[in-house]
Amino acid sequence: ASLEGNISCMKILLLAGADYDACDCDGSTSLMVASQASHPAAVELLLRNGADPTRTDTAGRSALMCAQLADSPECVFLLERVLQLSNPQRPTRQVSRTPQNHSFI
Repeated sequence: ASLEGNISCMKILLLAGADYDACDCDGSTSLMVASQASHPAAVELLLRNGADPTRTDTAGRSALMCAQLADSPECVFLLERVLQLSNPQRPTRQVSRTPQNHSFI
């Protein structure tokens, strides 16, 4: 859903309890995928629902780095704004892998 920027599907998944910080086998989260695919509306939805912009994938890339690599100024702006406002001491949380969570990515 994040790869396609399918906001309707993402909202349904959020209501169903899907974990927006779930990751794939490479450690990519929905926020990273939406950022890399240049879907600012999806990035904003994920951020508003608490997606962690500080997480990194197995290669060390964050959502911000994904947006920068994709040359997506709208996504870069959203992520930079949230990162400036966020607390760097934010604790990380354990994410489970479920079919719903995998659908989000």
